[in-house]
Amino acid sequence: MGHRGRPPQGGKATSLTADFGNHSTSWQYQGGTYVNTNSYAAQGDQFPADSVLVMRVKVGDAGYRDPAGYPVPETKFEGTGAALLFHGGRVVRGTWEKDGLTGTIQLSTKDGELTVPAGHVWVELVPAVNGDVTFAK
Repeated sequence: MGHRGRPPQGGKATSLTADFGNHSTSWQYQGGTYVNTNSYAAQGDQFPADSVLVMRVKVGDAGYRDPAGYPVPETKFEGTGAALLFHGGRVVRGTWEKDGLTGTIQLSTKDGELTVPAGHVWVELVPAVNGDVTFAK
C-alpha cells in the first residue's frame, strides 16, 4: 500500500463536461481548482472545487408529473456504478457502491480504495442511460 492517502495518478484531464441529457455542466481546471465554465452564478459566487466527482446513476420515474405534465425523474442513488474522480488536472476511473439509499458511498478502483482528496468536492450525479461524461487533456 504505497499509495496511502494519495490518489492514483490517472490520465490527464483539464476540462470535463457532465451531460445530463437535457443540460450539461462544464468544468475547467485553472490555477489549481476546477471552475464551472457554464454556470449561471455571478463571477464572485462561483464555487471553485478542488475535485469533481462524477458518479453515473440510474434514473427512474418518480411516479408523478411536473406542472408542465412531464414525468419527474428520480435518481436511484443506490447499488453500484461508474465513478470518475477529477483532481489536479487528472482523472481516475473507478466504481462507486452504496448499500441502500441511506448507505455510505464506497469508492474503489481495480487497485483498491479510491480516496477523494481533502478540500471542496463538487459531486455530479449523471444519468447512466441518457447522460454522458466527456473530458479533454
